[in-house]
Amino acid sequence: MNNISGEGIKTECRRLSMADLAGIFTKVAVAKRNSRKAGAVKANNRKTGHGKVQRVHKPVPPGTEEKILALVETHPEWGTQRLRNALEYQHVSLSRQSVYKILKKYNLNIPSMRKQWGHHLKEAHS
Repeated sequence: MNNISGEGIKTECRRLSMADLAGIFTKVAVAKRNSRKAGAVKANNRKTGHGKVQRVHKPVPPGTEEKILALVETHPEWGTQRLRNALEYQHVSLSRQSVYKILKKYNLNIPSMRKQWGHHLKEAHS
């Protein structure tokens, strides 16, 4: 028997309607999407005890908060993107959102608060 030419294999051939074909493609697409979602959830998340999915975040490297506060002290007018770029120049890789969270932790997420804090530190050093 030759499998390439199909000799000896009995198959049922019928024409599919467009609706049948669309149904088959939909099932394949849904199955592929679900398997991709399941893989992404397993890779990026962990289950909590309550059935909720919680994202796993990488910890901030030690000393990063101090570097951010030192940058804010010298440049209180800089925003999160510029601070992130300055950190990257110091070989510290953080997202803009992570820089914002650290600024918020110290109540420095508003530019006027950073400037006020910078003036306060300068007066303390004088």
